[in-house]
Amino acid sequence: MKIAFHGGAAEVGRSCIEIHARQAKILLDAGIKITEQGTEYPLLQDAADVNAVVLSHAHLDHCGALPYYTNKGLSSQIYCTKMTKTLATILLKDSFHVEQFEQRHPAYLKEHLVAALGLMKTVHWKEIVHVNDVALSLFNAGHIPGSSSVLVEADGKRILYSGDINTKETQLMPAADTNYGPVDVLICEGTYGNKDHPTRIKEEARFLLDVKDTLSRGGSALVSVFAVGRAQEVILILSKERLGAPIYLDGMAKKVQARLLEQPEWLKNNALQHAARKVHLVKGQRNRQEIMHTQGVIVSPSGRLEGGPVVEYLKDFWQHEDCTVMLTGYQAEGTNGRLLLEGGEVYIDGQKIKPRCGIKKYDFSSHSGMSELHSYIRKLHPKLLLLNHGDEEALAALAKWAKEEGIDCKVPKIGDVVVI
Repeated sequence: MKIAFHGGAAEVGRSCIEIHARQAKILLDAGIKITEQGTEYPLLQDAADVNAVVLSHAHLDHCGALPYYTNKGLSSQIYCTKMTKTLATILLKDSFHVEQFEQRHPAYLKEHLVAALGLMKTVHWKEIVHVNDVALSLFNAGHIPGSSSVLVEADGKRILYSGDINTKETQLMPAADTNYGPVDVLICEGTYGNKDHPTRIKEEARFLLDVKDTLSRGGSALVSVFAVGRAQEVILILSKERLGAPIYLDGMAKKVQARLLEQPEWLKNNALQHAARKVHLVKGQRNRQEIMHTQGVIVSPSGRLEGGPVVEYLKDFWQHEDCTVMLTGYQAEGTNGRLLLEGGEVYIDGQKIKPRCGIKKYDFSSHSGMSELHSYIRKLHPKLLLLNHGDEEALAALAKWAKEEGIDCKVPKIGDVVVI
């Protein structure tokens, strides 16, 4: 058996792992990585002979390359949960629309996007799917609604792909289900392999305090969020307080919220149903302009300031000292959000600008932190640990710890093939 890393190795983005068993080739995710130079795709060459794809969740760094590969001959079933298919449909269509609008010409046509969505076959958690001699099953990963870890049983081995995992519950999601049984090989994310998250209750309190402080100065708060998961969690946090100013939700997060309200069984509880009643949905550009001239809390994608309505708001916000831009997610290398955090500057309409407004960052991560990853890996104690989905420093720190625990561990690079 061979495990090949076509993307997501020693980086965050374009996750794509191939498991080549005796009688089947299985692809775990096919994502994209958005950089200053453009969109990067995985390095998989032979998509036509893939027997099945398993999609762990709907974020574009895990699903964004699927239309690219249907253009390259991919025709196998793409297995995922029902909610992952629902959310991936929204994100893939939006991504295609944005690239066309910005004249970035994606590496596929609309027909390839339609083909990818048509190949998606939904499965229940823990339902076993057979692809030739390989058995596949999904487990709740606790990351975003519908997200899964993937168990692959082939050639007498049990390989577990963690996907993006969170073993602690959040306002929105229950904790991951980690009852897989014994595991021979664990392919584990290490996004926070060298860092623990702050206490969630304290971080939420700090966020609310900063929102109230901004409002008390007469300013507005612009909360930059990922459309899936983070937007809904922020809404849950804000809705518990009497802020004295309206809460607005904009962009693709509106569609996502509508789908989650239709299928609340994918959430920890029904709290989002109550929170949504306190939120105003932004209706078009005219409404957006009106909101910029009133006080409020605006929750809007994208989470890394790379596009979406948040950039429209930034064009006004950056000039006002009494306003605050609030980042709530991981800012990948090379993104506008990372530039703002590290350099205090941001690109707006192609120009690098130093904002006068306040800039705040909060750790509302939907990934396990270092201590949770340690506990997760220690519990499974695989014969071989393969680390991916993380910056080199984070993965190196996690690998060092694993080896001290007596676990055989490798940190593959893109293009590496591990023989089992």
